[in-house]
Amino acid sequence: MKLHALIIVLLATGCAAPGSGNAVPEAPAWKSSQLNVRKKEMDGAEVGLDAFLVHEPESYGLWDSEAAWKSGDSSLCISLIYPKGVAEAVHRSNRKQVLLHGTFVRNVTADGGLYLGLCNYTGLRVSGVSS
Repeated sequence: MKLHALIIVLLATGCAAPGSGNAVPEAPAWKSSQLNVRKKEMDGAEVGLDAFLVHEPESYGLWDSEAAWKSGDSSLCISLIYPKGVAEAVHRSNRKQVLLHGTFVRNVTADGGLYLGLCNYTGLRVSGVSS
C-alpha cells in the first residue's frame, strides 16, 4: 500500500511541476559519427547536430570536431547541404563548432544530382544554424 501511495505522490508531483504539460523537451544534439552508425533508422529524421562546420571549396562537411576534420576520417563526418535561406549563417560558421537543425539523409546522391566536395554519402539538409 505504501508503494502505491508513493507512486501516486510522484505522479501528482510530476504533473504539477513547472514546465510540465504538453511541452516537448529538446532532444540532445547528435554527433555526425552517431548518425552515420544509425543511418538506416535515422534517414529522414529531423535532428539537432553538434558539429564542426567546414564550408570551403571542394569541402562541405559537418565533422564531430576540428580534430576529426583534420584526421579526414569520413565516418566522423556527414555532408553539408543547405538552401539559400541559411547560406549566410553557414558561411559565417565556417570552421566553427555549431548547433545545426535539419533532416538527416542516408544517401545524398540518391536523387541523381551532382555533388562536389562531399565528405560522405550521408548528409544533413540544414534548416537552421546557431552558434
